[in-house]
Amino acid sequence: MKLKILKLGGSLITYKDQPYKLRETIINKSAVEIKSYLDYNFRNNIQEDLIIINGNGSFGHQTVLKYNLKNGFDSDNTNQVYGYTKLLEDTAKLNRIIVD
Repeated sequence: MKLKILKLGGSLITYKDQPYKLRETIINKSAVEIKSYLDYNFRNNIQEDLIIINGNGSFGHQTVLKYNLKNGFDSDNTNQVYGYTKLLEDTAKLNRIIVD
């Protein structure tokens, strides 16, 4: 069985310069295109697994900048520890939106 990975890049699904701002039209259009692709594979008996991943865009990049996580992570720095947990939360939030 073949495996394909599709990444919905952060710049595609969010406005990177506007914190937590989605490109809802693009997300919805992507969902329609993905369904069409999967339907085509099903109708033509194409055996293929598809893994969909997404970037963080304005959900993660704002947090990375705010908590200075761009150049690494210092576990002794409580501000960065908090920032890292916030980044995980932001990432999960965006992923949940995409999955839904």
